[in-house]
Amino acid sequence: GFPGFDLNLRPHVDARDSVRSRLAFPLMGLPTLVSLLLLIAKHRIDAVNVHYPSAQFSYFALCRRVSRIKLIVSIHGTDVLPCATMAPRLDLLTRALINAADAVVSPSAGFGLQCLPALGQAASRLTVIHNGVDRTEFVAAAQPRDPATVLTIASLDPWKGIHVLLRAIAVVRQHVPQIRLKIAGAGPEWAQLTALTASLGLGDCVEFLGYQDRASVRQLLSTCSVFVLPSLSEPFGIVVLEALAAGAPIVASRVGGIPELVKHRVHGLLVTPGDEQELAAAITLSLRDRDLRGRLVRAGTEQVRTGFSWGKTAVAYERLFTRLVGAPQSRFAGEPRDTHQLTATPPGAVTSDPEGQPGTEVSTRALPVEVARSPYSGQTESR
Repeated sequence: GFPGFDLNLRPHVDARDSVRSRLAFPLMGLPTLVSLLLLIAKHRIDAVNVHYPSAQFSYFALCRRVSRIKLIVSIHGTDVLPCATMAPRLDLLTRALINAADAVVSPSAGFGLQCLPALGQAASRLTVIHNGVDRTEFVAAAQPRDPATVLTIASLDPWKGIHVLLRAIAVVRQHVPQIRLKIAGAGPEWAQLTALTASLGLGDCVEFLGYQDRASVRQLLSTCSVFVLPSLSEPFGIVVLEALAAGAPIVASRVGGIPELVKHRVHGLLVTPGDEQELAAAITLSLRDRDLRGRLVRAGTEQVRTGFSWGKTAVAYERLFTRLVGAPQSRFAGEPRDTHQLTATPPGAVTSDPEGQPGTEVSTRALPVEVARSPYSGQTESR
């Protein structure tokens, strides 16, 4: 693992605070800034990587201006797009933090392009580094999969498109009467979605599982017939990688980062977001065509094995750090290095400790990046 440091950052004030608090903040916030600068100097930190940027991290923008550190800001989704499908929106201090960055990292080219209007001066410093998946955690199951069982794992938010999936299942049921849908996830749309399920007459074939722990997710992915992610907006889609690693056939929206993970009719089936008829046709095809399903699964697991590991993500980040700092070699290439990097995340954020793989070739890519998109054929052939 990596050494960790706890440092309390005094929260910034905003318009909701009293005039007295706002006037006093510059003086009260000074000790926090000094503590950060002392921490950076004590541990000889060369680069700071802020994840999920917000106003509380704007201290690092000041550190960047008064010290020699390089600042990297990693955006992930709702930190920049609060409601996912809305236009990017940043408060003044978060914008200052991003503008001070030497590099801004997006998990996908699609999401990066969507965020360009909000990044201002930092748009020219935007870089794509894909997330990865732990291949040892998700292994393709040897046992037979449940017949005609469709699975989705997503928060119950409007932009996840669960309402579109429910309407699609109502169509699929006309062709596959024994179909079952399992929905794993919790969120604010639970009441509306359960009501929609009842109104569509799907109460006997749709199961809302609520939040599932990691062990349960692995089990669900290893037994479903088809995994579906019907998102209307998706910065990356790491659950798609997990499903691919688990050997599940994929049907997903052609949106955000998903087309960078799944090539249509090679690793899975991609559909137009929000199109319930197209989604129904893709699910029906995936359930009926065993040969196609087998080809997609084999190609999908290979895609994860060769292209998306946390080791590759670590290599790409380290190359970015060493390029900015000017260190001669990456330790993942088998050479020692002296670069010290600090990762800053908000309380409760999930972080990973990836293991680097020597010799792995991954490069960061500056936007704009053009993503090839193959239209879905809409066929419902059966064999």
